[in-house]
Amino acid sequence: MATKSKSKASHWLSIVALTIGMLSLMYCYSFIQQLFEQGFFHSNRTIVQLTRILRGDV
Repeated sequence: MATKSKSKASHWLSIVALTIGMLSLMYCYSFIQQLFEQGFFHSNRTIVQLTRILRGDV
């Protein structure tokens, strides 16, 4: 069930939210590109090391 908003502010807030989302994707693009270039094995190894540090198994 969809409801219609009569507020113009909600339209502007939606545009602002979309803009922030696009800017954050542009900011993280180099990391995402590097992730696909190096493969997921390197990322998996990093996550495993991080979980070991957080558990205290260093």
